[in-house]
This record gives sequence, C-alpha cells and structure tokens, in this order.
Amino acid sequence: AQREESLCLACHRGMIEQLSSGKLHNPFAGGNCSQCHVAHGPQEAHLKADDASICLECHVGARKARARGRSHHQPFVSGRCWSCHDPHGSTRENLLVKEGSALCLSCHERLKARLSDKKLTVPAAVADGQCRDCHSGHGSPAPSLLRKDVPGLCVDCHDADGADVRKAHAGYSVAEARCTSCHDPHASAQKKLVADHTHPPFGDRDCSTCHLPPGEKRGTARTKKDLLKGCDDCHDFAKRAAAVKVPHPPVKQGRCFECHTPHASAREHLLVEGGGALCWSCHGKTQQKLAQAHVHTPVRRGACTKCHEVHGGAVKQLLVRPGAELC
Repeated sequence: AQREESLCLACHRGMIEQLSSGKLHNPFAGGNCSQCHVAHGPQEAHLKADDASICLECHVGARKARARGRSHHQPFVSGRCWSCHDPHGSTRENLLVKEGSALCLSCHERLKARLSDKKLTVPAAVADGQCRDCHSGHGSPAPSLLRKDVPGLCVDCHDADGADVRKAHAGYSVAEARCTSCHDPHASAQKKLVADHTHPPFGDRDCSTCHLPPGEKRGTARTKKDLLKGCDDCHDFAKRAAAVKVPHPPVKQGRCFECHTPHASAREHLLVEGGGALCWSCHGKTQQKLAQAHVHTPVRRGACTKCHEVHGGAVKQLLVRPGAELC
C-alpha cells in the first residue's frame, strides 16, 4: 500500500507545484490529507464536514471568536472558512485567497460600487484597501466587526477633543461620541464624510432642538431630559403604539437610539446597522443558528423584515402576517 501523501499526489501533483512559492497549510504540507478529507466522503471536495468544524479542531482562537463577541463575519459563522482562506496554501498572509480590500469587496458589492463612484469622497485609509486596519475577520465585541468600538477606534488617528474638532462640532466635545452616528467611514457625497441620510435638525445644524448648550464637561452629549417627548412631536409614538398589539420592546420602552441614529446614517431610516446585523446585536442566538446545515433563506440573508415588523404588529413574534398566511 502507498503512503497517503503519495497516493493523493498521484493525481493532485499540480497542487504542490502551484503553491510551491507560498506558505502551505500545515496538514497539506505534511501530506496529512485525511485530516480534512475522506476518500469517499459525500461532502463537497470530500471534506469530513460541510462546515468549519474541521477547521475549529485546530484553530482554537477562531473557535473562541465564534463562541463570543457582539458581531461575527457571516462566512465564518456559517462555517465557510474557505470563502476567505485557501485551505492548502497561499502566498498571502493568513492563507487569504485575495489581497487587501479585493477579498472583502468580492462580497461587499454595494460598498465596492460606492468606493468606485467618482462623485463620492473616499478617505485615504479606505482607498488604500486595508480593511483589517479597522475590522476583524472573524468576530468582535464591537459592532460591524470593528477592532474597537467607536470612538476608541477613531481616536487612534483623530484628536476628538482638540480645538479644531470642537469648533467643527459647534463647541461640543465629541471625545466620547459615536462618530458613526454622523459620519460614513467609507464614502460620502457630503463634506467631512457626513452620511447621506440626515435627521432634519442635524441637517439644519440646529443642535438646540435636542441638546443643551455646549458645556465644559468632557464627552457629555448634554441632551435634554425630555428628549423623547420632543421626538414625539414629529413621530407621534403614542399613536404608533396604540396601533399595534405587540410592540417591539425597544419601541415600547422608548429606546429608539438602539436602532436609529439621531444624526446621520448611510442607511435609510437612519438605521445604525444594515440587514440582520442590526437585529443580531440583540438576537444573538438567531445568528448562531446560521451555523446549522439548513437555514431559512431570508434568515441567512439577514432579511428579517421579510417576515417581521420592525416597530410592532398584531401577531406574536412581530410577524407581518399570521402563520401559513405568511409562508
């Protein structure tokens, strides 16, 4: 009987030649093909499993990232490690299949289109294509896979409490503000990367609608105590709440800013996150279910609003229609 390595390479010799100039994945370099594959396996590429379980047996750090954190990269949580990594070898760091932003933008097509739009301003850090300067590849305790939550990430480069920044923000300190509640970190058609969709008071630079005059206390937002009452003048929360039998808890409790930014957003309705990422910030167990073999397509795509009302509805679980009527 032939050794495992010799047996496999009788047909797959080209893989060694193709990867000879790069770093090889340890099992492949050692000829231990059966660590990941079975000769007659029914899975894609004869893998032992159709998810990341075979990878997580060795990659303990990735296993820990999957078990905890506020946000997770979708290919990672659904067990598709090979979407980003070559399981045999690569000339790139961490066995990545593509370099820099080319890898990220191969999936994030909407962002790719925005970054190539000549009418938009793109900051140098983004134009250089180093997505991992700000984002983690697997999971993060911060939203949107950020390496640090804002403003901590932003103040690594920007003096958020400097005189020039205070002047640009009408005298308010933004040292502890959520920078992305006003600015689009990737691209914008507006000055200073202000996000495309703005809340009218913010767009009119009328800070006094929601805030007290600037104070010396560092980092305070100095919002008015009856802020939500002021919101009700335009959004009529009482009327909305009365129209639904089952309100979404953040709506019922007046926690509007968990889903919406009061200043500006790159997304419609001033949402702080897009798609399922917004819902999963609270409903983490639902995101974890995406690791299962069979997942409802809207859930996998993060299209929660296909089935659920965002503010409240007449049916339990905030469904847009009851039972089989929805399906």
